[in-house]
Amino acid sequence: MATRKSLFDCFSGKLGNVVLYTRFGKGFVRICPTRVNNPRTELQMFYRARLRRVNTFYSAVRQTPLAEIWRAAAREVNTGANVLFNKMNIRAFNGEKGIFYDRLHFTTGSLPLAEEMRVRRLSEREVLLTWKNIAVLNKDRKWDRLLVIVMMENDLFDVILPKVPGSMRWDEEAVVCLPEGVKEVKYLYCAFVSGNWDKCSDNQFLEIPDSAESVR
Repeated sequence: MATRKSLFDCFSGKLGNVVLYTRFGKGFVRICPTRVNNPRTELQMFYRARLRRVNTFYSAVRQTPLAEIWRAAAREVNTGANVLFNKMNIRAFNGEKGIFYDRLHFTTGSLPLAEEMRVRRLSEREVLLTWKNIAVLNKDRKWDRLLVIVMMENDLFDVILPKVPGSMRWDEEAVVCLPEGVKEVKYLYCAFVSGNWDKCSDNQFLEIPDSAESVR
């Protein structure tokens, strides 16, 4: 829509397929481009593939209880949950070629992480998680619940809330039962979440040992 500045000024704005504008007190006209330049360079295709994959990942995460964690974290920084999720996870995706699993963020938030978290395999379907509460914590934080995300070999994941006892930050250990019928479980992502899910910690990445004797 054109806007007239004065009787002697030119118009500024778009009229049909031309644009009228003023520069240094003079009026100019230019033709609108009829074709948008969209070069499909290798680098552009890489970034597009990466963005497509992180959006697909978020679509899966928001179908789980983790969605509330991202909404709460986004409210704290006054942004959208999907925007925050993409910002935290975009570097984990290597275009169409693969995932950097240690860079994935299933959770985020302001709660403190645990110190010295370790995982030990007890059996084919059970692992033992241990950690330390070295930092001085608010008394309410000792009731934060342990949240575990299990990543399988086929890039499917499962969200696990271990049952009491052994599910609170204060316990400093928990036995986690892995999903039944899953042959290959590769990684764990462990976090602590408040009772009403309005606060959460970032997740900690752990690689599950192959044997019961191995400790990570």
